[in-house]
Amino acid sequence: MFTSEFNHIKCIEGEMLQLNCSVYSEDIIVEWSKDDAKIKQNKNISIEIDGKNHYMTVKNAQLSDAGQYVMVAGNVRKQRTVTVEVLPEAINRLQEKDRTRYIELMQSSEVEKRYYVRIMVVGKESVGKTSLVRRLLMKNIDDVVSTDGVDIVVDQCKINIEDGSWLIDGK
Repeated sequence: MFTSEFNHIKCIEGEMLQLNCSVYSEDIIVEWSKDDAKIKQNKNISIEIDGKNHYMTVKNAQLSDAGQYVMVAGNVRKQRTVTVEVLPEAINRLQEKDRTRYIELMQSSEVEKRYYVRIMVVGKESVGKTSLVRRLLMKNIDDVVSTDGVDIVVDQCKINIEDGSWLIDGK
């Protein structure tokens, strides 16, 4: 009944998860189930047919979407294992737009080239260098006296490597 391969699928939480299978005739009906429960369409899950190709898509994969998926066509059953990996903690701490950009990059084949910047914090004693650095790195500052008046805003910028200029918000 099936004409497609059934390999293990991995995705990261928040990504789109798509399972597909191909059958040898457009007349064949494919039923989808996960962990022995039939899958039904809802706002997060779509089931589509394009000729002999059948698709089951989870728009926003969660850890609970991991498991054994079964496709049944007639009396033939095929199984696929799906693993949903947790977003790295550093990514979870990003603002929503940055987290969305990360997920979009992971779903595409696009690659960003990274250049690293070293920043040195200089100042007299008790002016807040430790607090500033720890807050920039999103680390705990409970064991140091925080300096009032320091606001940390985490943002993304790009650096033109040819002339060294900083581009913040594309400007």
